[in-house]
Amino acid sequence: MKRIISLSLLIALAFSLAGCCSVNISHKGNVDLVTIENSCWRLLNFVPLVSGNPDHPNSWKQSWFRNTATLQDNVKIVDRTLTQGGYRDYANLVSFRSEEKILFFIVARTTYHTSAELINHE
Repeated sequence: MKRIISLSLLIALAFSLAGCCSVNISHKGNVDLVTIENSCWRLLNFVPLVSGNPDHPNSWKQSWFRNTATLQDNVKIVDRTLTQGGYRDYANLVSFRSEEKILFFIVARTTYHTSAELINHE
């Protein structure tokens, strides 16, 4: 019984560290670019286990049992970045999804990648 509890705690710890939502703003010349990665772990490619928390990117906070690795959540993060950074608008929004199968297709990790050019007030 101790092994089962220990294994369950270890799995919960691994998933709590795995759900990730990150935002990065890079500045190159006159161009500011925001890049977002938001991942979700799913059981049997169907049941969401843990995903990054779009309300708290770049932190260790997760969203349990819901899939936040979506275009809608990533665009919300872009909009929030505009407001917080004092940008006027964004252009050239690009998104794609990547998927990894782990543990013989029992667990899957989906990551939604989004980037956009941020336009300053001029």
